[in-house]
Amino acid sequence: MRLEVQFRHMDRSESLETLAIDKISAAVEEFVHRHDSHVQVWLISDVNRTNRGTPQFTCEIDVRYPKKRDLFISKSDSDIVLAINEATNSLGIMLDEAGKKERSLRREPLNAQL
Repeated sequence: MRLEVQFRHMDRSESLETLAIDKISAAVEEFVHRHDSHVQVWLISDVNRTNRGTPQFTCEIDVRYPKKRDLFISKSDSDIVLAINEATNSLGIMLDEAGKKERSLRREPLNAQL
C-alpha cells in the first residue's frame, strides 16, 4: 500500500505528516490488504480572503484499490488535528461498511450446502 501526504496552501510539517500517516495507516491496515492500493491525503489550509480570521483546515483522503469503488472523504475544522481525526474516523466507518457488504455478497447460498 502506498500512502502519500500532500500539503496545499501551507508549509510542509514533519509532525503533521507523521500524525496523518500514523492515524490513516492504523485506520486502513485492517481493511486494505492489497499491495497495489493507493492512499492519498491532502492537508489544505483554506484562508478566507475577505475575512482574515482563523483559517479552516481540510483533510481529504482518497483510497484507491483495483477492481473496487474508490473512496473519497473530506472533513474540515478550525484545527488541523481535529480535521485529520474526523476524516480518519469516517474512513474507518466507510471501509468497515464496504467490508461488511463484501462479506455478505461472498456467503454461500443456502442451497449450496445440500
